[in-house]
Amino acid sequence: MAEGMAYLAQHGLNPGDWKPEHLLPHRGVYVYPLPSGEIVTLEAGLVDDGPAFVFANPAALAQCVADDFFPVPQPRLSWPQVHARSIAAFLQEPEFYLTPLRARLGPLVPFQRLSDCEAAYDAIRALVKRKSTPEPERIDLTYQFALAMGQFFIEPRGYSFLVEKTYGGYNPWYTIYLLTKSSNQEKRNLFSAVCRAMYSQSRANFRTCCWYVTGVPPIAPLD
Repeated sequence: MAEGMAYLAQHGLNPGDWKPEHLLPHRGVYVYPLPSGEIVTLEAGLVDDGPAFVFANPAALAQCVADDFFPVPQPRLSWPQVHARSIAAFLQEPEFYLTPLRARLGPLVPFQRLSDCEAAYDAIRALVKRKSTPEPERIDLTYQFALAMGQFFIEPRGYSFLVEKTYGGYNPWYTIYLLTKSSNQEKRNLFSAVCRAMYSQSRANFRTCCWYVTGVPPIAPLD
């Protein structure tokens, strides 16, 4: 970000010089056309470690927009950001989350029975709650388990789901929603539901996690 601001300053501009019509559609990204024909982009919020790009011309920027991908350096991305496109097709190519889970849990993965999913939940939650587990690793494990749990409820158990795309910066996020089997088919955010259980201070058990994910309360049979 600092380099991008410095490049703007070299051309007599500052971050406050952006115009509403130059905000990238659906993205929190400011666009600054330069007299040279180059385009500078800064992520909204102007945080110090936010990515900035200098494009040679408007066509180069338009290509990234058309591809729906900006080459943000991976060291500053979380696991779900790095794998965003794979998350969008998580049932077709599941190894990106099953392989790291299998390295932790062995033959439990992929889940074939509800008891497999429960054993995995207990093991992953223990790691997530352990103070010695680094925060990035906790996030990775939670997302990987959530996708594997979603796969289990969608494929063997017939739950419907939706994939929704949103933007928080340069590149899209993909959120998986399971649809409850109730008459109104309520949407349940898979990631949020699993995180709610994993990080609960009340020691939420597996059936509570299933409740958050499927809408079936612990006292009812889980179909």
